[in-house]
Amino acid sequence: MKGFIGILAVVYLFHHADGAVTFTGPGTISSNAATVSLAETSVETDTLFTVVATTDVASGSVTFAFVSDGNPDSIATLTGGVVKLAASKTLDKETKSSYTFKITGADTAPSTATVTVVLTVTNRLEFAKTSYEVCVADGTVAGTVIGTYTAVDVVSGTDTVTYTNTPTTDLTVDASTGALKVATGKTLTSAQTGGYTTTITATAATVSGSSAPGTTEVKVTVGGCSGAEGAITFSSPSPTTISAFVETSTAGTALFTVTATGGTASYTYSFVTADGNPSGIAAIDASTGEVTLATSKTIDYETNTQLVFKVVAVDSASTKKTATVTVTLSVKNMLEFSAATYAACFNEGATAGTVIGTFTVQDAVANTDAVTYSNTPSTDLAVDSSTGALKVATGKTLTSATSGGYSTTITADSGANTAASVDGTTVVTVTVCSGAGPIQFMAILLLIPLLLTRIF
Repeated sequence: MKGFIGILAVVYLFHHADGAVTFTGPGTISSNAATVSLAETSVETDTLFTVVATTDVASGSVTFAFVSDGNPDSIATLTGGVVKLAASKTLDKETKSSYTFKITGADTAPSTATVTVVLTVTNRLEFAKTSYEVCVADGTVAGTVIGTYTAVDVVSGTDTVTYTNTPTTDLTVDASTGALKVATGKTLTSAQTGGYTTTITATAATVSGSSAPGTTEVKVTVGGCSGAEGAITFSSPSPTTISAFVETSTAGTALFTVTATGGTASYTYSFVTADGNPSGIAAIDASTGEVTLATSKTIDYETNTQLVFKVVAVDSASTKKTATVTVTLSVKNMLEFSAATYAACFNEGATAGTVIGTFTVQDAVANTDAVTYSNTPSTDLAVDSSTGALKVATGKTLTSATSGGYSTTITADSGANTAASVDGTTVVTVTVCSGAGPIQFMAILLLIPLLLTRIF
């Protein structure tokens, strides 16, 4: 009887022990962890993923809840295992590229288990606005550019973007530039009730890491333009995505120039107040449209690999027209030593192979830069191409008799990869160490008799 009771107790404990809840989703669960990915979105109640679990309790069900730190930024809601985007929240890859959720499942025993889900946010091609309203003159003819609409967050080196639109009856978009034109054989007229509306889609060629498609709507009204966006277009910069801009801290460096056309000259240029000038990094000339690096600001690859500017142009007509252009500046790394110049010293008579110092860059891009070092002149000093160690050259001896010492420029070469960093340099000046040379040598000679006396 006791044995039977013992068996019943084991069975009871087995059915009520932790671990009776088993997660089977989302996706493949390994060690109570899963990974999912989703293109960025701001649509409230969009489903992010669904957790699924089973229980060994007969006719039992599992309820789910976030653990205390399991809903980062309170970005999601959880109902019946379905995790959805919370109200007023946005999944934005440029802001945050991954979220780690922790969710418990509990049955009626009660038994519990916890699953960790890492959500990777992938890019979705986005226009500066989800919709545009454009105004043009009555009788605008075929081929007239209404405006140029391009995605502002193209992933450099990955996305090859093309543009399409629908319907294409009266308006067609250029597949490569995003320029929206009046279709062949068409004339836009104010007699068209409701104007003309088309949806432009930006699509990236399918490769690993490419962005999801994005859309914007363009509504064109004809005649009676009174400040609506349109009529004005931009001839520069072209394209509006500027690649490989080398990082810099030199105030006044020209970044790009915005040039408006199509309205009534002259134009006044300014940044979009809310988000047109990231971190106040740039200054704009209101009359010329030239955008330059602001005082005390730095464009630094390690801080931002991409900067997005939004510039408004306003014409001088009595009934003013405006238009906005978005310019994306992709920042390229420059290999940097910890200092632009170094001062080193040598002992009198330093011979070939003596290491003066090692000089290497601090910001090589992993898996992209294959850095090698060279120096010029290399008559007296030679740098090791792989380690950056600067040595006395073969067959040479350094002497204080050389006026001004020895100076050489070391170059860090990033390699042949087209995505590699821009080469960087530093200047090393080598002089005899303080106290070295003939005076130090004579002092040693004078000590020899004293040493001999103590020894013998």
